[in-house]
Amino acid sequence: MKLYLKDKILLLSFFFVVLTSLWANNIYLLFVFSILCWFLIPLNKWWDNVTIYLLIFSLFYAMMVVLNGRNNSYFNLLSYIIAPVAFYRFGRWTMNIFRNDIARQKFLFFTILLYLGYFFILILKDIALVGIVNETRLLLGDTNDFESWSATLYGMMASVGISCIAVIFTRKQKLWLKLCFISVSILSLLSVIHLVNRTGIIIFLSCLFISLLVYTKFNIKRMTSAVLLITFIVFVVYKSDIIDQNILDAYAQREESSTTNASQLGGRTEKWEVAIDNLFTHPWGWDDSGGHAHNLWLDIARIAGLLPLFPFLLATFLYIKNFLYLVIKKSYSNFTIILISINTGMILSSFVEPVIEGSLLFFCMLMMIWGVTKSLVVNRS
Repeated sequence: MKLYLKDKILLLSFFFVVLTSLWANNIYLLFVFSILCWFLIPLNKWWDNVTIYLLIFSLFYAMMVVLNGRNNSYFNLLSYIIAPVAFYRFGRWTMNIFRNDIARQKFLFFTILLYLGYFFILILKDIALVGIVNETRLLLGDTNDFESWSATLYGMMASVGISCIAVIFTRKQKLWLKLCFISVSILSLLSVIHLVNRTGIIIFLSCLFISLLVYTKFNIKRMTSAVLLITFIVFVVYKSDIIDQNILDAYAQREESSTTNASQLGGRTEKWEVAIDNLFTHPWGWDDSGGHAHNLWLDIARIAGLLPLFPFLLATFLYIKNFLYLVIKKSYSNFTIILISINTGMILSSFVEPVIEGSLLFFCMLMMIWGVTKSLVVNRS
């Protein structure tokens, strides 16, 4: 694998963007990287229907943000226009640069490690200060350079690392690489437990289940046996008091004290109902009096209305077709197994979190994963 100077510049700038994921001024780096993508990735390659729909979405979204008088910086607006397509095409480009399974796994692991690295440091520091559970659900970063985020946004970040649990189902895997992915997954799970994040637990179990389906290639007998084994292990762990009682108490207390319990997805179902009603009465977007819709697609409609939502729904539909093709094909490399899980974790997080306003970098990384998925589908066709 030979990397030219422009390839190295593009990769290094990308790694620097994900490394500074919690930096308050990350938007400037994200913008610069997006510009580099447009100039350094050949313009005559890696265009498809998803790219076209994303470009239309981006233009309409930025236009409606301005028309609706929402306060956004100049760099935010420009990033809305150029970043989604840039990251999507970058994802497709990486699959052309890294052509063997091990190289692709290394790239993916290094990306996730850099993206979550400082977050893990914050979590470990906080555990040392307050113990295994932080019921305030707040972490404070360096006051000069890093922002303090809510547990919701930290959980959204952690969903990327949690998804790496799929590596336990890979075959003939290099041990050191498997341990690297497992470590990231464990640290991510520890993070959501520390912040008493219920969504993260659900995403972890969902990724585990999807990975198990892929591992058994949808064989009912093997799947049933594996589920029974995992259920037995969970039961033994629960009954043996291996799990710290403080963790169980914290989750129980949060469920009891919350006005919106887990059955209502932490109040999200009510927010979704309001947002869906507003779709028909406010086609150009509506005010923030009800807060985030906690759903990527509904938040796009809330912020900018139906104009950007329609092309993004079309792009989503094409992405889902690609993702399902990747799953159903039943010819899985180790990289594909991990990628399917990461797709699962990020898309589930997008369904329940305020993605596009909460973290533009997370949204752009989701677009990159869409591009990676598309390239794998094209290569198999």
